[in-house]
Amino acid sequence: MPNAIDHALALVLVVVAPPYAAWSFRRLRARIARGGGSARRAAYRGTMLTQWTLTLALLAHWWFAARPFTDLALLPPSGWGTVVAILLLATLVGIFLFQQAHADDSALQDAIRTKLAPVESILPHDDADERLFTGVAITAGICEEALYRGFLTWYAVQFLPTYVAVPAVALAFGLAHSYQGVRGVVTTTIVGLVMAGFVALAASLWIAMAVHVLVDLNSGLLARRVLAATRSRDNVSPPSPAPSESSSAPRS
Repeated sequence: MPNAIDHALALVLVVVAPPYAAWSFRRLRARIARGGGSARRAAYRGTMLTQWTLTLALLAHWWFAARPFTDLALLPPSGWGTVVAILLLATLVGIFLFQQAHADDSALQDAIRTKLAPVESILPHDDADERLFTGVAITAGICEEALYRGFLTWYAVQFLPTYVAVPAVALAFGLAHSYQGVRGVVTTTIVGLVMAGFVALAASLWIAMAVHVLVDLNSGLLARRVLAATRSRDNVSPPSPAPSESSSAPRS
């Protein structure tokens, strides 16, 4: 049964994380407006530190409580569902490679720009951002899956039927991204359900972690290219109009 530490971590993930993320995002946007990329990169470092701290604390707690790590789905993928999960992962890789290959398409850029507008300020804008964002994507893929699909799902099924617990955890995951607006909450809730599906198929977190990392990396790389293209287009000055014949002709 869950103990006081479990209750405290669940409280952080379900109750504290959503308002804290929204408050931090507002502060970050203000800092970025003043400090630009340095503030964004500081936020990337802070995100990685926070998520790894929580995840390592969870693993240490599990170790000292002598609980099996299989309860967190931290075991190798197994069963026929693993084949299906790997095929789906390969399909996603193909889709993402296609998107990267066609990232210069103006219609795709417009769609990406519209989708990412609410969080544009925290997405990578240059090479330095992109290098750190890669670490953020890897961190989020590993840590968020361990915390939500691993720990919080285990915690929820102690009190709820699985068919209720899994959507409830997905909703908590979505609300933790409330800084992205209503659309972002809906999208990340659906992503949470998809990740839960991968965990169910493979009886393991590992493939879900890989999918999560790839989703975040793809979003960051696309954002980097689209934002660079937007800046390049905005920095191109329109050509000066040629002087008309009437204005250039000498007056009699």
